[in-house]
Amino acid sequence: MSRFRLRTRGAVSLAGPSGTIPLEEPHLVAFLVMLALAGDEGASEEDLLLRLTPEATAEHGRIELSRLAALLRSRLGEEASVVGTSLGYALAQGTVSADVLVRQVPSEEGCASFMAGFVLPGSPEYTEWLVEQRRRVEPVATMLWQWGQSRRAAALAAVALLVLGAIAAYLLTPRRIAGFSVGDAILLADVRNETGDPELDAGLSTAAAITLQQSGRLRLYPRSRLAAIYALMQITDGDTALTFELAKEVAERDNVRFVLGLQVARTGDRFHVTARLADVTGAQKEVEETATAASRKEVLGALDAVLLVMRRRLGESRAELHDRRLPLPQVTTASLAALRSYSEGSAAWNRGDYALAGELWMRAVDLDTGFAMAYGALGRWHYHHHSRADGERYYSAALARAHRLTEHERLRLLEAQASYLGLRDSSLVLSGMIAARYPSVSTWYNHGTGLLRAQRRDDAIAALKTALSFDSTHVNSHLNIATATKGQRREGDALVHYAEAGRLDSLALYRNNINHEWGSALVTVGRLAEAESAFRRMSERPSISDRALGLRSLGYLALWRGRVEESIALFGQASDASKQSGSPLGEARNRLLMAASYRAAGRELDAGREIDRAMNLMASPSLEPLFLAMLATSCARLGRADDARTILSALHARMSPENGMDSASAAYVSGLVHLAEQRPADALAAARRAAQLQLRIPVLMLEAEAFAAMGHADSARVSLERLLHEPGFGVDAEFDWLHGHLLLGELQLAEGDTAGARRSYKRLVDQWRDSPTELPDLVVARSRLASLAQERR
Repeated sequence: MSRFRLRTRGAVSLAGPSGTIPLEEPHLVAFLVMLALAGDEGASEEDLLLRLTPEATAEHGRIELSRLAALLRSRLGEEASVVGTSLGYALAQGTVSADVLVRQVPSEEGCASFMAGFVLPGSPEYTEWLVEQRRRVEPVATMLWQWGQSRRAAALAAVALLVLGAIAAYLLTPRRIAGFSVGDAILLADVRNETGDPELDAGLSTAAAITLQQSGRLRLYPRSRLAAIYALMQITDGDTALTFELAKEVAERDNVRFVLGLQVARTGDRFHVTARLADVTGAQKEVEETATAASRKEVLGALDAVLLVMRRRLGESRAELHDRRLPLPQVTTASLAALRSYSEGSAAWNRGDYALAGELWMRAVDLDTGFAMAYGALGRWHYHHHSRADGERYYSAALARAHRLTEHERLRLLEAQASYLGLRDSSLVLSGMIAARYPSVSTWYNHGTGLLRAQRRDDAIAALKTALSFDSTHVNSHLNIATATKGQRREGDALVHYAEAGRLDSLALYRNNINHEWGSALVTVGRLAEAESAFRRMSERPSISDRALGLRSLGYLALWRGRVEESIALFGQASDASKQSGSPLGEARNRLLMAASYRAAGRELDAGREIDRAMNLMASPSLEPLFLAMLATSCARLGRADDARTILSALHARMSPENGMDSASAAYVSGLVHLAEQRPADALAAARRAAQLQLRIPVLMLEAEAFAAMGHADSARVSLERLLHEPGFGVDAEFDWLHGHLLLGELQLAEGDTAGARRSYKRLVDQWRDSPTELPDLVVARSRLASLAQERR
């Protein structure tokens, strides 16, 4: 007599010596029924793959079958209950008996109640199998069912079965952990790998995080907090492994109640994956779940099985698991080597080693050409490096494999793609949806960052503060709040957040463009010596790209002070460093800044030579439409209208019509061309179409020049006043901002506003009071002030 009885007529259920056995997912039900009807010979792997995983590759399908076998073994309580055969899988003899028998010859009547209403999502092949089986199966008469001819006896039996079933369900369903509430944090410890196989370290940790992130109930404890907690625990090595025992200490210190540990061990050819869930308050005992993988390739399936049980213990219903769960090997990769490369690439990206990240992610897709998440990572990498065509190609490749993405990862991918394509509204809708559906420090930070890019600074600050409510030590949230408040002209508040970020991470203010933003806030409040010290330290960093950024910032500061020759030298060094680091965009940008400094010195021939060198770099795909607009500005300042037209043609060929920033860039450059061709009204209309462009100072300068050419001096003056209200330090149009004081003074003087003209000239003279040379603009401003002073006498 079999130990377990499988009911297939109506709702499928499995009963054993202790009661009902939970079958929480459709694929497990489908797998069990196929094995039960196949008898001792078992079901062939080919048939199982066709019916259960029709859309998966053969390799991924086999991993899913091994996961289902491991999960069924855990439910039946014996490792030998599901056995491998030469063709596929079978149930061990005497393990399970079904309430139907399979006929050799189909019947016209069939058994309509067989698995009535059951649907296996995404598999019409399984539906076809069900239709065929209903014509072949017939009910089995049992003593209990014969006894049930007596209505009273049947009723009593039904009540007894219900009571026993309820007791069994209570005893056998994974116990829900008391005290866990929706949204509580779980601290995931590092994997304890006892196999000696390094590919089972970071790869399994990443895979576990992806599985748990599908949950709507729990959120992962942010690893960004570890540095602060390690410091409190006097652990000086930030790379100290977070063992299960150490994780419990961290959780206790940071008021996190639950810790999840993972262990993988090996016995011969078999691998054992164990999950342990601890309540650090000691209010309840640790719980443990183990699944066995028959081979190394099946480890991910076993990991998936134990984490599914843990999610049930944390209170997720079967319906929630059904809606928020895709098999782990499907949504990551069947290749442990590819998973390891992806994980190490993500770690490299997070610490700013972008070159290594790109190499590792490329290796991941070489190892598994279907690895959707790795394609998405490469898309982000190429967009970050201003290679739009490759970025879009890899994003498209990832989305073509959307069935291999969790809902969380799919939404993240769509949001990032929309952001890079300039579809700002769509990007914000998606990032807001992700934050609401999967609330965490990272999702709210991403949403806040998107709002910041859209210049919605109040909303951005609110979102970023929500991120900090999950992790008050999240450095990047503090940095972006600083950026937002700086944009609101609240530099004092910005400096508080910059200081907090620096306190949490001593290198936070010396990474990428953050150093320049922080220094800009210091300049604005008049702390120039501190700003110079910050920029100088950046220029001495080990990374050549960091040194290029520090040198550029020092060049801005020198020009701000009127030390033009010094700024030329610094921008030149920055250009050389960018060239050495292989950044055409950085080199071209620094050459345009050199050209602006040469213009400030009145050396227009030298300025023209730097523009020529920048033009020679225009073929690089990293010079996107926004930069081409900057290049056209430099050409227009030197009266090179033909070059501006050439740039406009290149911009049209390179732009994406649906990208708002691209369209604004094209409108702006067309405005420069219109102005050069003596069509100021058209230039003004183009400037207004370019209103959303990030280059606020050049757009306002175009507007002022168009008004002036039309004879509208009052409007030109208003545009210049708006221009001078913009932050002037550390932007590519810094010299245009400085020159704007002289232009405004000239307009005011022509209108007879001598007091206003005097103020404008004096601002420029005061700004460049330490200039060691007689700069053309400075000479004019001093001359005008001297004349106005004589007139007053």
